[in-house]
Amino acid sequence: MKSPVIVLLCLLLINIISVFAFSSIIQEEEHTMNMQLILNGTDVATETFYLKNMSENFLEVGAKTIIDIKYKGTVYQAEYQTSGKFSDLKVESYNATVTATNGKFHYSLKRLINGFEVSFETPTISDKKVLNVSDDLYLLDNNIMWNWFLIVKVLEKTKKDKLKVIIPQLSSHPMIDTPIFDLKILDKYSENNYKFYIISLVNSQIIIKLDSNGKIIEILEGAFRVVQSD
Repeated sequence: MKSPVIVLLCLLLINIISVFAFSSIIQEEEHTMNMQLILNGTDVATETFYLKNMSENFLEVGAKTIIDIKYKGTVYQAEYQTSGKFSDLKVESYNATVTATNGKFHYSLKRLINGFEVSFETPTISDKKVLNVSDDLYLLDNNIMWNWFLIVKVLEKTKKDKLKVIIPQLSSHPMIDTPIFDLKILDKYSENNYKFYIISLVNSQIIIKLDSNGKIIEILEGAFRVVQSD
């Protein structure tokens, strides 16, 4: 029969091993991104986000985005608090709370057995939709920036030329029943140790520039330029 001291030491050793094993799984990275208006180079937004790898295939993201646009008579200020959970980079859940010049908004997305539930609250409406979809869906709330970080990870990992993305904030649009769209790679090439993706999404064209380590250096979309800080 083992003595109580030996049993206690064994239990402590097991607990220490499990703690170290769990600690080795959780890895957190923090990133800061800045957005500018191309036309005059003025910084209009900053975003700080973390990515936490909870296991080999499970990822958790949280972010705070501050937007302050004053351009040609347009004034728009907003604070975004966003978070999401992802399995193999596919979205499992997402929450966004926006306090802006034009009111307060909330969007949430969660995976169901056979699709997704999207809920939304705006200053004028509040509702939810159930989307019956069997495709793998990737998140793209294109009002913020960290989603592009995950999209690039998907493109680099899967080598796909087309993805199905869900844009949850469009669920409240009266003309859009299903906010799911095709993201297509129009071209990809390398130049001077950089990789470039040219992407088509809902009649927009986005250019993403990566360094040799796969880090986003620059995103160009319309009048906006996004850069990731060191």
